[in-house]
Amino acid sequence: MSVSRPRPSPPTPSRPSRLIPTVTPRSPFRRICTWTARTRWAATDLNYLVCARLMIEAAPHIYSQFATHNAHSLAAVYKM
Repeated sequence: MSVSRPRPSPPTPSRPSRLIPTVTPRSPFRRICTWTARTRWAATDLNYLVCARLMIEAAPHIYSQFATHNAHSLAAVYKM
């Protein structure tokens, strides 16, 4: 009887932000995600706000929690 051992998880960097520039552009090639990984910062902020609005509108069904390093996004979500 052969017991398969689970794959070890990749090491977590001390600063997760260092992982983003290397993993994100390669992720479509590894079929981790299907969306385009390259985007502009303004589009990233806009996508964050659109997703936040959808989550807030779904409030009776889900409990949303938001985290960001962007003060403008934080203020916009707070106003919603």
